[in-house]
Amino acid sequence: MRTIKFRAWDKVDKKWWPDFNLALSSDGIALIPGKHGWEVDKDGRLEITFFTGLFDKNGKEIWEGDILQ
Repeated sequence: MRTIKFRAWDKVDKKWWPDFNLALSSDGIALIPGKHGWEVDKDGRLEITFFTGLFDKNGKEIWEGDILQ
């Protein structure tokens, strides 16, 4: 069975949010954890990717959008 995992790239802070808990609004906009619960990602701050279920030859997880050589 494939493990379903998400992570998010924060375009403003330039860092990964590992083990991102995915939450979507009813119209499909990403929600981010904020000071007062979940907040709408109106600015498109996050780029959400998912784990493909595959590993490279070193055992490292391969995520959607990874560049492989």
